[in-house]
Amino acid sequence: PFVYVPLPTLQQTAPVSASYETGAFTNSGVGNVSADVTAVDINLVPPRASTSACEAADFAGLTEELGLHALAIEDALEPHQRSKIDHYPSHLFLSCHAVRLDAERFRLEKTEIDAFIGGRWLVTVRADDKFAMDDVVKRWDSDTALTAEGVGVLVYALLDDIVDGYFPVVESLDRRLESIEESILAGHGSTAVVHELHGGRRCLLELRRAV
Repeated sequence: PFVYVPLPTLQQTAPVSASYETGAFTNSGVGNVSADVTAVDINLVPPRASTSACEAADFAGLTEELGLHALAIEDALEPHQRSKIDHYPSHLFLSCHAVRLDAERFRLEKTEIDAFIGGRWLVTVRADDKFAMDDVVKRWDSDTALTAEGVGVLVYALLDDIVDGYFPVVESLDRRLESIEESILAGHGSTAVVHELHGGRRCLLELRRAV
């Protein structure tokens, strides 16, 4: 609580005439201050100047406010980061990937998701909108008592949703490769089947890099 002590009115004369009530505040002593966890999602969809769809200007307001480290911002600006977590004095930096299988082209599509993790805040950065944050945000908003436990709950919900997306991709790859194997064993090892086999191998390598 604060005690308000009235003081005279402050009169502005230029550029326009205006009056402001002034005052002084005296605090009530030392104590604990708590606040809700804040989550921010930045969806940096094209067109953008950099290949990652991010620009340094996108972080201008957050850098000073949250104390984001320059090296972490540099990683967020550069695409194709390996999955990792870096420790900085004021926050953590997480880089991970959501995946989906393009069944028609038999190709794995990845969405890089970077996250700046502070004591009471989480900022996620995506270069495209292929990974929808709707389900994650719903989980964040559905249980305010749970999110009150700290930012770790938000990070868990994000990673849990990303990892859940791996399972249908693995199952689809397993079924597709099993079908290719059956075709080869049946003596139908055409050029198209060989190309499809190489496509499956490429998808598995991409999935391994993503995880």
